[in-house]
Amino acid sequence: MSDGYSPSRENVIESENDRKSKRMKAMEQNDVWTYRTSPPENWNSPMPRWMQKEKKNSLLIKTQNMLNEGFYRRPSVFVMDPCIAG
Repeated sequence: MSDGYSPSRENVIESENDRKSKRMKAMEQNDVWTYRTSPPENWNSPMPRWMQKEKKNSLLIKTQNMLNEGFYRRPSVFVMDPCIAG
């Protein structure tokens, strides 16, 4: 089956695979970073107080609280307005 794009598509795929291979090789040869075998001991420690205080007033937390309280209700069915649908 010929769709007329096979040579171009194959060239793009080959180019992307080469690019990915070069990027991975460079990453493996990078000796600046030391890769971990496990997370640090304190990875799940509590946030600092100042960060906890800022988090309480964040838009993300306020929105999550509204969702939890049922303030925002998601429609069960998407209905397109015929006036908008052109």
